[in-house]
Amino acid sequence: MSVTDGATAAAPKDSVTIVTQTRVRPGFTEAFARWQDETSGVIGAFPGFIDQKVIPPRPPAQDDWVIIQRFTGAEAALAWLRSEQRLNRVNDIAPMLVGRDDVHLVNDAGAGVLPAPVSAHSVGPVTSSRVPRIPLRATGARRTG
Repeated sequence: MSVTDGATAAAPKDSVTIVTQTRVRPGFTEAFARWQDETSGVIGAFPGFIDQKVIPPRPPAQDDWVIIQRFTGAEAALAWLRSEQRLNRVNDIAPMLVGRDDVHLVNDAGAGVLPAPVSAHSVGPVTSSRVPRIPLRATGARRTG
């Protein structure tokens, strides 16, 4: 699996980034990598998608996979998070994961720099969310249990 997927492009002024942290159960790393490659193909055809970077774990400093996906705007990013394609993919992989994904929606035009994957919780212009397996009801991402 390559660390970077998708085309690199200049971000539009209203672009947003979805930062997802997920932990894979021991013994499922190769299956997860294959699943992520397939998911990269699905998201690549999604309206508003710009590019993606996949960062595998690097223990002991980083135990989670980090997936960074850029979109042309919040509407496109939220449409992906709520999409049937994504929800089906997440349901397929759920047995291989430890808990739920941490999902952060970052406004790329916000003050400062984008957060480091493991410190996305502490940056100002971040909306944190645990995305449930059902579509979000709010117009913006939110944190749930």
